[in-house]
Amino acid sequence: MLLGGLGALYFLVQRSPLGAAVALLLSICAVALAQRGTSSRERSLPARAAALGIVSGLGAAGLLGAELVQPAIVPWLAVGPLCLAGALLSGPLLRCFAFTAIAAMLFCTPDTDWTSRISALLAAAGGLLLAARYRAIQGTGTAPRTAPNRERGWVKASRSTASVMEDDDGRLMRDASRMVRESVDRSLSVLRAALRGRTVVVIWLDSRDRSASVRAAETSEKGLAHGPFGDREGILAVLQQQPAGLLLCDRSGEELELPWYTSTPDRSHIAGCGIYEEGMLVGFLVADRAATLAAFDDIDLHALKAASTNLVSTMHTERLLVDAARSRREATLLYEAADALNSALTTDEVCTIAERLIKRIAPVESFVITRFDEDAARHVVLRATGPDAVGLVDHEFADDGSLAPLALRRRHILPYSGRLENSDTPVFGRDYMMPRAESILIFPLEIGHRPIGTCTVASGTAEAFDVATRDRLRAVITYVSAALSNALAYAQMVHRATTDGMTGLLNHRTFKERGAEAFERARRTDRPMSLIMCDIDHFKRINDTYGHAVGDDVIRSAAVTIRACLRRIDLGARYGGEEFAILLEETDQAQAVATAERLRQAVAALEFTADQTQFRATISLGVASLQPGTDTLLAFIEAADAALYDAKRAGRNRVATQARVKAAA
Repeated sequence: MLLGGLGALYFLVQRSPLGAAVALLLSICAVALAQRGTSSRERSLPARAAALGIVSGLGAAGLLGAELVQPAIVPWLAVGPLCLAGALLSGPLLRCFAFTAIAAMLFCTPDTDWTSRISALLAAAGGLLLAARYRAIQGTGTAPRTAPNRERGWVKASRSTASVMEDDDGRLMRDASRMVRESVDRSLSVLRAALRGRTVVVIWLDSRDRSASVRAAETSEKGLAHGPFGDREGILAVLQQQPAGLLLCDRSGEELELPWYTSTPDRSHIAGCGIYEEGMLVGFLVADRAATLAAFDDIDLHALKAASTNLVSTMHTERLLVDAARSRREATLLYEAADALNSALTTDEVCTIAERLIKRIAPVESFVITRFDEDAARHVVLRATGPDAVGLVDHEFADDGSLAPLALRRRHILPYSGRLENSDTPVFGRDYMMPRAESILIFPLEIGHRPIGTCTVASGTAEAFDVATRDRLRAVITYVSAALSNALAYAQMVHRATTDGMTGLLNHRTFKERGAEAFERARRTDRPMSLIMCDIDHFKRINDTYGHAVGDDVIRSAAVTIRACLRRIDLGARYGGEEFAILLEETDQAQAVATAERLRQAVAALEFTADQTQFRATISLGVASLQPGTDTLLAFIEAADAALYDAKRAGRNRVATQARVKAAA
């Protein structure tokens, strides 16, 4: 700031007000930049010295800027911007700035005075000091450039614990595998150098398909084939017949038949030994070198055997690390499953969460959950997704020996092989197969040895569910069983609280609550709505004549008839005693009258028997449609109730509206 002030004073003496203003402005910017990002740690003596360098440098830059009003300083126009840019951005741009400043000094015009030259040099020196200052701030981790890193760390920490743990597990597993691979590569590099070999290769055997592949290699050749190739191909067949190891001297490429070479090698010496884990042959360690060198001897073979033992130990460590990371990830998944399923209240929520969790574990294409009604001995499909489960939702089937009921009865995962032996094997009842499923597992759902249902997973890929996948699925499905049991108990509790025990229709309180919601919805959207109020004619006479048990039977039969006439969106309730209420959404008066008439005729056709006497019962119905002046559900009910009493006064067994009465046929 002091140098900037002196510069401004100098240019005022030189009668250059613009230069003085530029000098002061740049000096103020220098002070602001010097204070940016400072902390208590940076206010020490070295930090203050660096800040003084910033101020001095930008003060000199102010002098340079002021000189811009003089034509002789035109070649320095490039120095000022590059000075600031090089100071604020460290790295290659800083070096570019230094070279540009030197070049500008070399190519400046001859008539440039020494004051301008000194100003330019001071600007360059100040820029270098400023860059050094900002590089020091970055080293302490307090510069603004490090803030995004801290923010990203905070964002990562704000995610769910399970996702962060999963990321950490994956990173740890990758790091562990990378460290193991690097250790193997270093061992092979040292071994090849010690043996003066052309190539040292680790061949791993796969007993499932009798193949071999390159697990690790160190070579001076341009390329190797990693396989797979036959485990009896070329020299591998010879090695399997030599448990003590193999030494071959001066063999041609055709004789060696080393399958991991992409091109036939020159004449070579070769040494190899088996890699054994717990007495079982799992691979080979093979080295070869040019025939121009000495042949391999027993000491070299001993070195190969020692290296093979070390490789087994290293790879065993890798498997342990991978298994540990996998176990932790599985524990995280189970924790997430328990946490998510414990919060599910309905069967639909349980099925949705279960499907999401299971598809994270295995390549599931078709997913089906069924509920078992122990009293009725029937299964009902709650959730069905996938190509093999089209149209299966709400499908009911008996305990008839098909695969799903059989798995629940035996309390065991079926089929044992994980695949259907025949594509026409019945799965969900005798009439439902899963012909596209190449892999299928049916898990029984039970809680406390009480059968609840089944969970079926299927895939169009063969051998999609190995033993480890089965174990993981079984662990998650244990939580699914408990959650489904709780959801069914909750649904039963809600059903008992909202329905009438005798008829299975909604009770009075629930009808009022749901009816109010539907009423407000119809008013808000200006959609039609109708209400039917009905009761059984001469019900007291039926009770007095045949008894209350027969009267209850008449009420239940009327309720069954009402339920059969309702759509899924309609609300049917036992309003009280022998009186019923039916709320019909998206229904005008003509449609409601037709429904009421159909209901009247269905009840009139019922026959009842009491004391070897047959009789019939009838009902009267009142219909009201939503009118613009109807403000509340209570007023709506009163209008339908008034129509009901009109029907009774007109002779019963008929349908009445607020405007007219339709007599019985």
